[in-house]
Amino acid sequence: MPKVHCHQKLTLESVVSLALENADAYRVVGLDFVSAALEEQATIGAALDPTLVGAMDYQDDNSAKTNGFQPLRSKDYRWNLGVQKNWDTGTLTSLTWSQDRVDSQFADLGAMGDVFVTNYKQSAAVLALEQSLLKNRCSRNC
Repeated sequence: MPKVHCHQKLTLESVVSLALENADAYRVVGLDFVSAALEEQATIGAALDPTLVGAMDYQDDNSAKTNGFQPLRSKDYRWNLGVQKNWDTGTLTSLTWSQDRVDSQFADLGAMGDVFVTNYKQSAAVLALEQSLLKNRCSRNC
């Protein structure tokens, strides 16, 4: 706290600055800015953490067919699982494992059961790298 001497002449500017330096309301506002900055840093850090991603899809197509060359029924199984990471530079990297499988029914044998043939199966590991060319383009003055 600044000292005020008896011989010091007080001006309006010095009184206002002394009041602002010692006002509790302004100290609280200053602390709010500090805590907001700390929370923002935590949020940014969480956005840059690695993320586990995955999806699964199942489709059973039992619709009417227009010709005999189409299967009577088709079952599609698709899933993927991976990890992705955002970087400070705006780069997104990901490593994903995916599998697709399509089973088709070409005959209905009644009491003997259905005949399904797996006519398509694919497994793949995908390494992806994405870089935005306009990082923070409109973060200010937009």
